[in-house]
Amino acid sequence: MSSSPPKKKKMVVIPGPVQNELRMCVALRGYDHMKKGSSQTVRKQCKVMQDYYHGKEPEQPSHINMLACGVAYYAELYINTQLRALTKKDTVSYTSKLVLRDDLTLDIRCKYHAEEEIKSLDLVKKNRTGGVLLSGWNILDMAKRGARSLRKAMAFAQLKWD
Repeated sequence: MSSSPPKKKKMVVIPGPVQNELRMCVALRGYDHMKKGSSQTVRKQCKVMQDYYHGKEPEQPSHINMLACGVAYYAELYINTQLRALTKKDTVSYTSKLVLRDDLTLDIRCKYHAEEEIKSLDLVKKNRTGGVLLSGWNILDMAKRGARSLRKAMAFAQLKWD
């Protein structure tokens, strides 16, 4: 009697738009943090955004790593779920995992877990396949575009619903 080979877990790839929104979340938080400070040159703004996004150990943690782990400010993006598993001795064990909220992905069929599908190495790169990291200029530009879109959406909402 031959046993079948163990089934490989299907690797879920997080969609590009969801990755972009997660990046935007960190960029907007960094932009808000930077704007609360004193006035700076554009070069200094880029440096501040890059240090905020990627981190500068040991003084400043990487906020993209914090997002991928679901800690601190970014814990509200996740739901803590209990998973039930059987061990080799037929005992039940429970593990806790962080899952990205369904209302953020608009897809209830796929579950994206912190540190499994949502990896900081994927979020710090410019695109999935390359090795180039996002620069301060890219992060600052992303934050400015996000802030502009947010202001436009708020103005539209105020016009329509007030």
